[in-house]
Amino acid sequence: MRSLWLLLVAVAVCGTAAAEVAVHPCRLLGKAEVRAALGAPVTRVTPGLTEDGQGGNCEFAVEGGGVTVTVFDAQMLEGKSVSAFLDDTDSQVPFRAVQGLGEVFLASGNRDFVEGNPETSLSAASLFAREGPRLLSIVIMVAGKGPSDEAVLKLARRALLRLTPEH
Repeated sequence: MRSLWLLLVAVAVCGTAAAEVAVHPCRLLGKAEVRAALGAPVTRVTPGLTEDGQGGNCEFAVEGGGVTVTVFDAQMLEGKSVSAFLDDTDSQVPFRAVQGLGEVFLASGNRDFVEGNPETSLSAASLFAREGPRLLSIVIMVAGKGPSDEAVLKLARRALLRLTPEH
């Protein structure tokens, strides 16, 4: 699971154009939607910028984890497809294409124990999607059993709908 965080950090430090990140990630999901997906109330919403200050992110914290939504300029793909970009990462959990949602890729893993201890189980899901000139990242890390892939995809559908220029 550490590699999923490393992938997010790698994406976060890549250059983006602030002008292209017109929709702030905190507007892409609501607390009730995150609660429905994770089964726990949101305790804090923290807006922010990527490390380079040019992309936006939003953390929805719940007890034992949370959801981080990040929006980047798709130029960071350097002309590659999302699939090719993800193939170049060192993620230990393979990303798979999600049918019917365009350029959307999901990696998830439940109950990965830290040092074999079930009390330290960690679940993660990471989703990357391209919507026009923007790249959306949704990363979920929670203690214990995480949300189903369908719950993650439901969050993605809502976020992508709100990310489109018409909304």
